[in-house]
Amino acid sequence: MTGNNHLDLDKTVYHQVIGCSLVLVMLFGLGHNIYLSAGDPFSGRTPSTHPATALGFLILAGAIFFRPQWDNSIWLKGILCWLMVLLSGLRIAEALFPDQITVYTDSWLPQSLEAVGMYGRFSIETALFLVCCFGFELSQERHTFVRLLLVSVCLAVLSLGFAETVYSLFLWGNELSMITQIGMGLVSLDLLVRMRNQPPFKSVLQPGRSNFYLQFTALALYLLPMIIGTVALHKLQVSPSEKAPFELFFAGTSCVLLAIVLLLGTYLDRKKPPENAW
Repeated sequence: MTGNNHLDLDKTVYHQVIGCSLVLVMLFGLGHNIYLSAGDPFSGRTPSTHPATALGFLILAGAIFFRPQWDNSIWLKGILCWLMVLLSGLRIAEALFPDQITVYTDSWLPQSLEAVGMYGRFSIETALFLVCCFGFELSQERHTFVRLLLVSVCLAVLSLGFAETVYSLFLWGNELSMITQIGMGLVSLDLLVRMRNQPPFKSVLQPGRSNFYLQFTALALYLLPMIIGTVALHKLQVSPSEKAPFELFFAGTSCVLLAIVLLLGTYLDRKKPPENAW
């Protein structure tokens, strides 16, 4: 078997693993929504995966699993992507104009879902994440800046969601669906793999001993504000009603530090001498 065949096999296995994992996570999320989202009289309703969220991630799972066919199916790809952009955009518009738009919060849709025992909510973070993911799918490879911007927003949303999850688990009780967070993580991994040869991600994601230290630094600086925030908020005894600004601050700090490491890695990568310089 040639090197190209090995590479093709590795890509196929990677797409299958990520795609199947995402499908399993979303099916588990839907099952959780149906059977466990109602919670109990003491703890109340538990966060769970909304059907619109599951639909978006299942489409992304199919796109990852059948990547070559997906890229060649222009019409199907366009219809499904624009459908999810509209559904997710509607949720964002609802958050901006709550008095005029109430599709996901106070209409026949949530009432119908609650009638069958599904109490999961379509969060704004998830809607923004899906808009960026399907915008990425609609963009072309030559639109490098647009793709980098969309991936950066996805990572920022993932950071905010991760901060909310960490603080909810350790400080205020679980208020966010970890199942959806796992789905976001899998999709973000796929986006990073697809953009691994583009700066600023190239400097961190390429193999090598020097890049290992850069990867360790990026991970440490990304997690450090989360850890400091958890300890500080625990000491300050911040109430759940006042948590949003702190979550945004510490998640934003993580993103800024990560961006600095990526820019530094890009700078050092450009300063490296060519391989044939000696």
